[in-house]
Amino acid sequence: MTDTIEYAKNAAQHLRKDPLFIDPAVAGRVPQATKSSIEQKLKADFPRPVKVLITPKDVASGDLATVVNAAEGKPDAAYLILTPGTGMVYARSEGPNAYRGDTSARLSSGQDKAGAQPTLTAVQTYLDVLGDPNFTAPRHDADQGQRPAVQHQPPPATHRSADGGLLLGVATPLLGIAAVAAVLVYVFRRRADRRRYALPKPLFDSARRLQSQSMQRQLSEQSLDIAGRLTELRTDALPAAQADRVEHGLDAYALAGRLIDDSAATEADLAGALVLLNTAAADLNAVDQAQASGARGARRAKRSARGAGRIPRLCAINPTHGESESTIDAPTGGGRIPACRQCAADLSAGREPDWMLAGGKPYVEGDSVWASTLYGAVGDDLVAELHRTHGA
Repeated sequence: MTDTIEYAKNAAQHLRKDPLFIDPAVAGRVPQATKSSIEQKLKADFPRPVKVLITPKDVASGDLATVVNAAEGKPDAAYLILTPGTGMVYARSEGPNAYRGDTSARLSSGQDKAGAQPTLTAVQTYLDVLGDPNFTAPRHDADQGQRPAVQHQPPPATHRSADGGLLLGVATPLLGIAAVAAVLVYVFRRRADRRRYALPKPLFDSARRLQSQSMQRQLSEQSLDIAGRLTELRTDALPAAQADRVEHGLDAYALAGRLIDDSAATEADLAGALVLLNTAAADLNAVDQAQASGARGARRAKRSARGAGRIPRLCAINPTHGESESTIDAPTGGGRIPACRQCAADLSAGREPDWMLAGGKPYVEGDSVWASTLYGAVGDDLVAELHRTHGA
């Protein structure tokens, strides 16, 4: 089996110099005239960079775009991935601003125009549409930036388009879970063993120091392993309950990544990103456990996103304190919440705990989604609540 991470690194290194990557294993199946035509079309003035990867069938997938994009440093770019003779073109938009502009609509239109063309012809049709200076988005895509191109499930000899990228920040409407599920299922797992994933301590330190750039760098260092694991967990091959957990983890990770990338993110927002990352880790571990234990594990995967995965929730008083060690009565709003040892001791003794601050006061005194859910400790699922409160 191809090592997806190493393959992506090699492809990314090539793509930094040349937007056309042709795997030597399939180079003989690409006529010189076709190669020259693709190279010429790649010189167009695209709204954002376009990369074409021609790979063997066992490598080609939409998920490869995610891994390559991570290896390139997460630039905004469109990726077209194909294998000659398969009748399938995987088209994706990746990067922090994947849904801004009209790239989603262009990819959807390219898919429609390609129809049942041979693969090497279809990719050129996509390039024509992506580079069309007179392109006008169809009416149903007029809300560009908030809605991705539809992912079709074509019959044989047609072409699949699946757009992807991080969700828009909390200041803008968030995209739906189903849309993101076509993009990144960032999953956490150590390949060498089955020990549960735990967020690295430097992430908590960076959040406490409001160092979003440091958080982003540390997160990026894990992204290749995480994205590589995704290629092993294809949702169409999983039981429905496990596929739902994978998609939920994807959504949580994408939301966290967007918060970390947001230059306007507050310390309270970065703490929220930690909670979302922890949620994604719990989702992956739940699926791993389900796969390891068969039907018994599959039933376990039906548990709610907050409770399963055998990963302690983060301290709801201040998520930068790290994993909770107990649950306590919430000091506001009722219910039970997770707390670290120190916060639990402070509340038990009647002392004011070390609250996460927002605007110079405990975050619970504000009107953010973090305050209304105590960082997901009470009420509805935090990921769903973020979508609901921001109009997705």
